[in-house]
Amino acid sequence: VSTQSTWESQHDIMAASVLGGPVRHVVNHHTDSAYWDDLTPRDGDIIVATSYKSGTTWMQQIVATLLAGAHEQAAASSNKPLSAGDREEFNLMMTFPWVDMCPSADRGAILCPPPFQRANKMAMIEAMPTGVARCLKTHLAADGMPYYPKAKYIYVARDGRDVALSLYNHYSSFTDMSLQVFALPPPPTFEEFYAKWVAQDGAPFWPFFSHVQGYFDAARGHDNILLVHFANLKADLPGQMKRVADFLGITIAPAVWPTLVQQCTFDYMKANERFFEAPPEFMKAGSFINKGVNGRWRDLFTPAMVEQYETEAARALTPACKRFVDTGAL
Repeated sequence: VSTQSTWESQHDIMAASVLGGPVRHVVNHHTDSAYWDDLTPRDGDIIVATSYKSGTTWMQQIVATLLAGAHEQAAASSNKPLSAGDREEFNLMMTFPWVDMCPSADRGAILCPPPFQRANKMAMIEAMPTGVARCLKTHLAADGMPYYPKAKYIYVARDGRDVALSLYNHYSSFTDMSLQVFALPPPPTFEEFYAKWVAQDGAPFWPFFSHVQGYFDAARGHDNILLVHFANLKADLPGQMKRVADFLGITIAPAVWPTLVQQCTFDYMKANERFFEAPPEFMKAGSFINKGVNGRWRDLFTPAMVEQYETEAARALTPACKRFVDTGAL
């Protein structure tokens, strides 16, 4: 039975009631919010959003694993045999696509790889099976993201200092082709990168502080937006997975939980990185799943770097949002 809905005409602006403005057209070297104009929303769409390097792939794996576990339970209870592909691993980039990814190359700089070209990607997304939840990913800011009342949004945040370290590692793992496709200069030293990233809110990528603040505000006004924090995932993965499952309306038998949790651990994902990593043309092999460590900045940042971050975070974030970003507390 198709879950295709007719409520796309009702689509509203993410956090419009909080941010009070029209949807913003967001374009940068990685994204173009106009891609969402080509999407026909479906009841039950699951959208994972982050600024970057905050646990995006981790949350995608959690959602995909929970859905697979629920599917297997349903098949078992109905005595329906599982197909050969039901237990196969899959590449999240294809089954949980990044809708708004639009390399600069797709706007004419150089030829963009076909799977990422707008027409091809959006056709693939529209062709995803109906009758099951469709999983989508975004890095758009809240005021550039369409809001669908019958979708479920999961926003993952992380301490910005750990984000900066992870983002620099990610940037440093770009191949020459990736730098060309995204029209980015080679990475400088970390100290240079960090100083610019903090002072210019995310440069040379997109904003971090305003991104988190936007979704934090949006979640206060919409019960279909769940806020999750990287530190809480690290501290209590089973508990946070249960929280996500409850939000998505997924019930898993207690006996199955240990297996699902194990498949969402960092060790499991690192050992199976081939199912998560970007194409080798874009990222150096073995670099996509990095350390998965929380609080590493404490051993690496100078007092001046910490002060720079604290000053900017206090200026850019509300006290409640800063507490959430720093600790995961809501």
